[in-house]
Amino acid sequence: MDGFNADMTPSPLPPLAWPLQPERVKFSWTSQIDGLYYYGVCDLDEIFSVISNHFISRAEDLAIIAKTCYSYEEWATWEAYLACCRRCWTVAPRPRYSKHGVDCEDYADLYIKTTSTSALIEIAILHLENGPKWVDKIAADTCKLQRISAAGIQCLQVLILASAKTQIDESSWWQNLLRRIPLWKSSTSMKRDCPLGERGQLIVAAWEILPSEPKCELPGSES
Repeated sequence: MDGFNADMTPSPLPPLAWPLQPERVKFSWTSQIDGLYYYGVCDLDEIFSVISNHFISRAEDLAIIAKTCYSYEEWATWEAYLACCRRCWTVAPRPRYSKHGVDCEDYADLYIKTTSTSALIEIAILHLENGPKWVDKIAADTCKLQRISAAGIQCLQVLILASAKTQIDESSWWQNLLRRIPLWKSSTSMKRDCPLGERGQLIVAAWEILPSEPKCELPGSES
């Protein structure tokens, strides 16, 4: 099990992926649990590292699921939840946006609190069948995260691209889809990829979403 030894005692964190972006590094920490020292940097880069490492470690399972062409976003959210819980962080599924200053009744995917960072997380997983339908949803998630007004809350939007049959970078279908997603056009240092099955590709990428002025219009809103 990732993050634990065979006897279920915690194992040390793996080496951090460098370079991290200094402007987002908020606090370096060490803590001791059962005689083992944990170390790291609690910021959005580290949250992304934990989530992306987990999905890359599950690439073999993802390859099997992706071939079904059925939705498995909820599975992906719970996998991210488990990965973050194993880092001894406080993790809550389905946090309400209304509790963080957004006037809507929707839920984000995860709330994560580390020793120095509190973050709302949105996760979307794209594959050959659901991709076009999720373009608007991804934009709506970005809009909701941009409207967060609660002090001390950071926002991270994660996209997981799972192509079981083709290389995403070489597929005109995928490139045409990604051009329709404004978020994808924004630069980010948080991006990893690995093979998916015999011919496919898995990409995990994330963006820090900052408050936007003027506020973007929420779907279904007249304001």
